[in-house]
Formats: sequence, C-alpha cells, structure tokens
Amino acid sequence: MRSSQWNRSVNNEPASPLSTATKTGTGLLVHLKPLEKLYGIDIWDDKKIRVGSKWEDEISGAIGGARAIVLLLSADFLASDFIIEHELPRALQAAEKRSAVILPIIPGPSLFKDVGGLGQFQAVNDPSNPLISMTRPEQEETFFASGREYTHCGR
Repeated sequence: MRSSQWNRSVNNEPASPLSTATKTGTGLLVHLKPLEKLYGIDIWDDKKIRVGSKWEDEISGAIGGARAIVLLLSADFLASDFIIEHELPRALQAAEKRSAVILPIIPGPSLFKDVGGLGQFQAVNDPSNPLISMTRPEQEETFFASGREYTHCGR
C-alpha cells in the first residue's frame, strides 16, 4: 500500500518525501504548503496518481529526483515492509549518490537508529524529545524548523 508523499521542486524534480499516514504528516504539510507559493514547489502526493498508473514507478521516480527528503521516522514507518524494502533504500541512495538531504523528524519512540543507517542523519528534533512528548506549540516549532531547513536544501 502506498503511504508516502513526495514534493516536487521548481523545475518539477521531486524535492521531499513525506510519510503522512498520521496527523503528524498533515501538520507538517501545513508548514510546507506556503513553500509552494514562496518557492514554486509543487507538493505531490500519492493521491495525485491516477487510476491505472504504475504507482510504484511514480513513487520511485519522485524519490529518485528528490533534493530533500523529509522522513517521519515513526514505528509505523519502520514497520512498513514496502517502505523498508523499496522506498527507504531509494531515499538513502539519493542521499549518497546525488547528495539529497535527509531531514528526519522523530514523531515518537522507534528503533530508527537501528534501521538502514538512519541514525547517521541529524534529525530536525532531538530523538530524546519526540513530537509525541512535545506540547502543540513545540510541535509547530519543529514543523516550522523542518520547513526552514527544507528551504535551505530543497531549492
């Protein structure tokens, strides 16, 4: 099942994938949405994949051209076989071979440091202070920070 979103940059290259299976992803999208108008970024998500399209190819293409990749490293994210076997290796390859920037956000306790080398990437928020432990204003600040970081690497 498709569970990721990918943003497209000014020149229609993908810029940032987002797992949005939870309200956390929706909160993040609210902070990224203004970047569409400010920087011409087209936020793309799997809901835009048309019936009959090869959805896996479209997601793979989005990851393949990403400049910045936002990952909500939740336990649900890490429990997804499709993400771990297909999407995450592509994202890590984009980071290694094309210098795409990985922007991890830690929504709750998870074993992300033990999976696929994810622990090497500096998270937007301190892993010892996941979103679930934050007040709503602190969560909003974390989402704002991710948008700010995105503007530095996603353009």
